[in-house]
Amino acid sequence: HHPKTLAQLISLCDQYPESKMIFGNSEVGVDVKFRYGGKLPFADVIYLGAIAELDYIRLQDGQLQIGATTSLSKLKTYCD
Repeated sequence: HHPKTLAQLISLCDQYPESKMIFGNSEVGVDVKFRYGGKLPFADVIYLGAIAELDYIRLQDGQLQIGATTSLSKLKTYCD
């Protein structure tokens, strides 16, 4: 599944509560390679990379908030 908005993501999570959410090569990539012999063990996968609302870095009320799909390179640029 490839939602493009948070609303679509929430709907998919309601429809597929056992699904695995992924972005980049998260721990899912490691699990698939080493634990599951290269075969995807999940019936449903939701890719988060197209949801713009999850890609942010902001300072709010003295707290640094980092979105779920914010890349490490983007965070490094922000901190430099």
